[in-house]
Amino acid sequence: MRRYMALGLALLMLCAALPAAATQGGTQARAMLVKRWNEPAAWIDDIGLLKIQGPNGAWGVYDVMGSMLTGTVYSELHGFFGQICARDIRVEGVNGCGVIGTSGQTLIPFRYGKVQPLSERWTVGYVLREAGADAPDVQLDGVGYAIERADVYCGSTPRLTVSLDRASYQAARAYGDFINVQARDTGAINTYDAGFNLVAAGVAALDDWSGVPRADGVVQDEGSFWLTDSQGNRVNLPYDEVGNFAAGYARVRIGEKSGLIDSEGREVAPVAFDSMLYVGDVPRNAEHGWGLADTPALYGGAALLCEGEICFADLRNGQVWRSGIAEANANMEGLCGVLLDSELQVHVVAADGAQTVIAQLSPEAVEAGTVGVDGAEYTGGFFLKWLSEAGLQGLLDWHGNEVIPCRYANLSVSPDGRYVLADAGDGSSEIYQLTYPTWQLPQDDAEALRALAAQYAATPNAPEAPDAAAPEAPDAGTAEAPDAAAPEAPESGADMRRVRALLANARTLLELNAGANRRDAALMLEEALSALGGGDAALGGMIESALASLNAGGKLGGSAALRQLDAILEQIPANP
Repeated sequence: MRRYMALGLALLMLCAALPAAATQGGTQARAMLVKRWNEPAAWIDDIGLLKIQGPNGAWGVYDVMGSMLTGTVYSELHGFFGQICARDIRVEGVNGCGVIGTSGQTLIPFRYGKVQPLSERWTVGYVLREAGADAPDVQLDGVGYAIERADVYCGSTPRLTVSLDRASYQAARAYGDFINVQARDTGAINTYDAGFNLVAAGVAALDDWSGVPRADGVVQDEGSFWLTDSQGNRVNLPYDEVGNFAAGYARVRIGEKSGLIDSEGREVAPVAFDSMLYVGDVPRNAEHGWGLADTPALYGGAALLCEGEICFADLRNGQVWRSGIAEANANMEGLCGVLLDSELQVHVVAADGAQTVIAQLSPEAVEAGTVGVDGAEYTGGFFLKWLSEAGLQGLLDWHGNEVIPCRYANLSVSPDGRYVLADAGDGSSEIYQLTYPTWQLPQDDAEALRALAAQYAATPNAPEAPDAAAPEAPDAGTAEAPDAAAPEAPESGADMRRVRALLANARTLLELNAGANRRDAALMLEEALSALGGGDAALGGMIESALASLNAGGKLGGSAALRQLDAILEQIPANP
């Protein structure tokens, strides 16, 4: 879900001094107006093409410069995996769906009641009939239909692979070059390859791919991993876990620490991080994948966590920069973070080290939540969308510079991340083309992080045991040695069971509705502090920090408090 952070006053473009890395020439982020027309338009889902409605009420497909690719003959247009599912108004009856390509050409004929994309390589077209005595498989406009035949297509340019009758088809799932099909009459699930040759019979579930190789080329053999690089060489991957590749990178793990490798098996971010800060709203294109929901890396960079601190990695050269910013205090938007300081100033922190103050909040305006800033979808954090008190929208770059003026009723980024569709609110539309900045990290902390990673590489199945497990023996004549396995009790005999219950209840309230329950949650945190009674200064400080975030108000304060409460609850045993 996208989120708007409540801001108080009109956005004040108070640009802080930028570090050298942010001002060293190179390409700057910008948006250029390239097209105006008088019709309202909208992006086709997951495709960088537009749909515009004609006088007949049907839709046509247009490119971003306004050139018509198809006639206005479709009642439905939905993008998926680089193609467009459409329903043609010229076909009578329910079986009028097909698939067209990005140039407007027909890829799957218009003879189906429903077309279901399973993956980038697999699509199923259903020939439908009214259900009658059969249980309906599909509901369209309140009418139940049964699947009479399922045509299975495979390939980036779809080709009909097999036609299955009703008894032979109940459901299907796809993975890489393979498809699992469940028969209606027997319930059996079989795995087939791209030629629809049987690979495995009677698999356990539709999502069971244990009998096929991984789609990304990684091989797991008796607990070890390897891949074949672009030169045909075998590259061993000495990790406990290798995640699926996405946009050219994969998460790897040794013990409790994670890093990233590229498609050649090179470690481009050391295995020293607690987690990856995944990028959502990944651009839909051939480079990043048409069906990718999120990825740990985008546009050559990644955001990661080390000891609770946000780090940025430049995956093009293996450099890493520790930002010094706690993850609990920032909302991450790909390669930048938006954070609120103790003086209610809103900052944008970019991966190139630039920090920009974009707004000064007042407590009263925070309550109203009339102004907002948010990462622009599909841009990886290089651009931010902002909403004025008048309800108008504009676009900022990741340094807080205005690149599209705040005068539009709505801004939406194309699914390929290259263009912005601006709705002027009067029935007209404009298109801006985005230019992404060249960037580099302000400094390189990779060597220090690699040294940290070496601790975990020595014991690949678990992190090194802490020294506290073997306490020093007490001096002669002293009291009995403490049990190192037991957590240290608070000094004041605080009722930790009550403290934990109050914190857990506050967290539940915030998760349900942070805005409506903020005051009640704050009262619970205050009561938890009272129950703690100063018995654990560190824990009390963490609760006070969560309370300060909550009192700052807005969605940013609520989400920060929620993350802080998660961290606090991890410090208190479930049955203290």
